Amino acid sequence: MMWNSQSFMDPSLSLEERIRALLLYLVEDPQSIDFDTTGSGGVELLSANHYMFTVVPKLCSKAGFLHGGAASTLLDTLTSTALLTIAKAGYWKTLGVSRTLTVTFLRPLPLGTKVFVDCEVVAVEKSMANVKGTMKNADGKVSITSIHDKATVAEPKL
Repeated sequence: MMWNSQSFMDPSLSLEERIRALLLYLVEDPQSIDFDTTGSGGVELLSANHYMFTVVPKLCSKAGFLHGGAASTLLDTLTSTALLTIAKAGYWKTLGVSRTLTVTFLRPLPLGTKVFVDCEVVAVEKSMANVKGTMKNADGKVSITSIHDKATVAEPKL
C-alpha cells in the first residue's frame, strides 16, 4: 500500500483525524506484519502529539520491563507521526525516513505501567527535521528520551 493513497494524508481531515487514521493504518492493515504494525498496537492518541500506552508482555524484556527495542520502535513511529502537524501537499507528505534515532534510557518502565509519550517537532526544513520524544510514567517522571532526525524522500515519478 502506498503512503500517498492513505487517508492520513487527506488535507480535508483535521489533524487529529489524520493522526488517528495513521495509527489505524499502522496497526490494522491485515496484509502487514511489519515492525510498525506489531509494535504500535495499543497506543492511544490523547491529542495531536500526546499518546498513552500500557506496557504489555509483548513489549517487555525477560526481566519484565519495557524492552529497549520496543521503546525505540514506538518512539520512531510516534515522533514520525508528529510530522503530520506540519505536513502539507508537497511538504513532508511521506513523513520521511530516519537519519538518526538517539534513545536515552533513564529509568525502567515495568510491565503494567501506563506510559505517556510526548512528541515535539523541534526544527524542520525543506528536507530535514528534528523531533523530540519523551516517555513518562503516570507520576510524570521522565523514563526515556529520544531525538529523531528525519529526511524527506522524493516521491516516485511514474
